[in-house]
Amino acid sequence: MKKLLAVLKWFLITVPLGLFGIVTAPILYPLFDLTKWKVLWIYGDDKRIKEDGTFYPDYKVFLIQTVGEARETFWARYKWMGFRNRIWNLRTWIEFLQTGDGSGLTELEVTIDDLWLDGKQVFDGRDPWKQEAGLKYLAEPGQNPWQVWSGDVIDFRYSIIGQSLIWFKQDGILSFRYSYCKLWFGRWVTLKINLFKSDTVLTLKFQKDNYVS
Repeated sequence: MKKLLAVLKWFLITVPLGLFGIVTAPILYPLFDLTKWKVLWIYGDDKRIKEDGTFYPDYKVFLIQTVGEARETFWARYKWMGFRNRIWNLRTWIEFLQTGDGSGLTELEVTIDDLWLDGKQVFDGRDPWKQEAGLKYLAEPGQNPWQVWSGDVIDFRYSIIGQSLIWFKQDGILSFRYSYCKLWFGRWVTLKINLFKSDTVLTLKFQKDNYVS
């Protein structure tokens, strides 16, 4: 029953809230960018920039791919907050409503355990860092190869293939992480469904099988 309630929690946060963001963010984010009205604060993404003013790695890679350098433009911000990280401040606020007891990751239960990185098995929840199925692409000079989620050529040295499902408590709050990445009829199918306390993820990608042997 607890797992069913966790899946229901994921659904309620992801689907209705996600649809709200899809419909409203492309229209209202530009107004927030122009006016900085506090009532539209939910359409921003304050977590894209660190306290010291530098960009977080995933946003920096996105800027380089979009602008050609690690520099913000209105168009880059619009693509990021109007279409990618929609209503991110609202999602972050919901996430912090459940802070938990500070106990960290406990009660790990591995349900599916089939992830492979460069010919070696990796283990989500037991390795020092999070392991999720998904493709990485050839990095440009200066890019972190672990952060290149899109491109023209797949880099299997950093791509994780397979499937995994773990249940765990994060700071005493039941959470789960599912990821899948396998080749189907010449296309890579990637699916991620995560609940981390009150932070949710839903990712579905269909990607060409382009790689360098």
